[in-house]
Amino acid sequence: MKANECPKCGGPLDQTTDTEHVSWHVTYDECNRCETVAYTQAKKDHGANDSDARKQAAPAGRLWRATAVPNP
Repeated sequence: MKANECPKCGGPLDQTTDTEHVSWHVTYDECNRCETVAYTQAKKDHGANDSDARKQAAPAGRLWRATAVPNP
């Protein structure tokens, strides 16, 4: 790990901790393949019903992104 790197997201700490000058716009895309794998695992490994398996699988397919937005 680098000295100026967030251990969780890998972002540069001089930017990720600077709330005075930088804000973050967060979005996500859905990976249907990852969600389908998680759904199948929930059904087969945990015996989840269809509704519970879908609830468990939804977050597994989300690919989160944060883009820096300079504060005005």
